[in-house]
Amino acid sequence: MTDAAATLLLVEDDDATRTFLADNLSADGYELLVADCARDGRGCWRRSSRPRAGGRRPRCSRTAGPVG
Repeated sequence: MTDAAATLLLVEDDDATRTFLADNLSADGYELLVADCARDGRGCWRRSSRPRAGGRRPRCSRTAGPVG
């Protein structure tokens, strides 16, 4: 993996599975956008791909470490 962390969108409706996957992926160095359904995942992806004023991106259940 490169120095810049890759960002993944994790969409899973089961809490235990979502937490397990998020913990493992973040431990591997990925930055995550986490959602519990397709609708929220799509909105999260859309919001995160559009910079706000000043170049900041909106947050959406973003994790860089263990979840839960």
